[in-house]
Amino acid sequence: MRNAARRTAAQPEVLIVGPADSKDLTFQKLVDMLVEYGVHIASDSYDRLPKSLPGNLTGYKAVIVDMDLPGVKDLPAGRGQKIIRYNKPKEFSWCNERPQWIWLNELLMRHDVKPQNEDFLERNAARPDKDVILGQAAAMIAREPEWLRRWCDSSLVRLEGLWTAAKLYARKDIRREVLRCIDDTLAAYKDAPVYGKGSLPNGLFKHPIYPGLLLPIWKETGIARYRDAALGSMETLREARRIAREWNTRAPYLQTESLDRKPWQWAMRAHWCHEPGFYAPAVACMQAGYRACFDHRKMLWAHYGIEGRQKGLAWGRGQGWALYGLVGLLEHLPQAHPDFERMRAWIDQTAEGLRRAQDPATGMWHNVMGEPTTRLETSGTAKCIRHLSRAWRRGLCRQPFIPGMLARAWRGLKAHTFQHRSCSRIYGTGPGYDVTFYATIGTGGNYTAAVQAGSEYVTTFGPLV
Repeated sequence: MRNAARRTAAQPEVLIVGPADSKDLTFQKLVDMLVEYGVHIASDSYDRLPKSLPGNLTGYKAVIVDMDLPGVKDLPAGRGQKIIRYNKPKEFSWCNERPQWIWLNELLMRHDVKPQNEDFLERNAARPDKDVILGQAAAMIAREPEWLRRWCDSSLVRLEGLWTAAKLYARKDIRREVLRCIDDTLAAYKDAPVYGKGSLPNGLFKHPIYPGLLLPIWKETGIARYRDAALGSMETLREARRIAREWNTRAPYLQTESLDRKPWQWAMRAHWCHEPGFYAPAVACMQAGYRACFDHRKMLWAHYGIEGRQKGLAWGRGQGWALYGLVGLLEHLPQAHPDFERMRAWIDQTAEGLRRAQDPATGMWHNVMGEPTTRLETSGTAKCIRHLSRAWRRGLCRQPFIPGMLARAWRGLKAHTFQHRSCSRIYGTGPGYDVTFYATIGTGGNYTAAVQAGSEYVTTFGPLV
């Protein structure tokens, strides 16, 4: 952690009074941001924030007060410059951070509150892995039930993390919840929206229902309807070959998000469903993505690229998307395949790039790799932990620095998890053209990072002590 004046749990720098509504999302986001910067606050729970000012404010550098609380508006003007008055916005938006940035600047500058407070982050980082992983899994089930039952990919990725945690800790209750959510999703999928022009009889396209979750669960449970739903929504072999041909002959514009689905899931289908024809398009698409997006100077994946002409920046979450597809592909590709070793070396290259870009103070990675002016990013950090842990376990990457690098990253991720929410997930960016674009993107907390990263890390290396 960064060097800072050491403080103890009994000496918080910031007191937050309120909110009147403990579910106030703007207040939750403010607390997330304070935790991201390591600011020690006087409560470890959104639900246990005090509702009135104490008589003695000595010892606090700043006090954030919800102006909707009864009696707060009548505070005498001379109560002290340390009080920061919070007025709830009329409408909530994850992307509107201006009020939070104003408060944060007041804390860090006017009140000399130290960012990256060492003891605060160390206290978070020292929590047992199991408590953090299962706590975040339980919070996801309790607080985001609507997300877990939607047919879209983002819901199914969340369920994938829950399933992994359930296996790690032998939690039958979580397994049952995942299967219930999948069954709800399958029932809703027949009415799911369709997009653009594609392969359906009416010329439209329906997004595949995430074979990356359904095929592994079919493999483990033997429930055939999960396999059938996955295969029924995937591209045919003819379509896969067409896509691979287009990716390799038309110098297409590709993003790292393009790489985490098709190569891996086609190879999984080839391996488990005895359809080896899918190996060739899976390999061809990953090779096209590497040529378009991999930056050999930084040894990292650019967010987007056009082969030989243009590349974007090394977006943090983009490294995870690329590793997702690459590691998954190699898990299912026969080692005797002529391209296996060449692609396996790409994991080594990416690991070296991540080693160079890792934040030395926190062990995390930034929203733009190697750019400390952009935020530390829990989701991108989690993806790198998750997929490199799996690559190590499968023998796909054995660089000697990997265990230490991932241990530091996992500690940093735990340190930035508060009330079962991982702080500062930067999402929905679209491809940006400069660092400023990524530095100003809105953020929000999420319940998935520690579940997915921690489950894979502990499975591979054991509990972090």
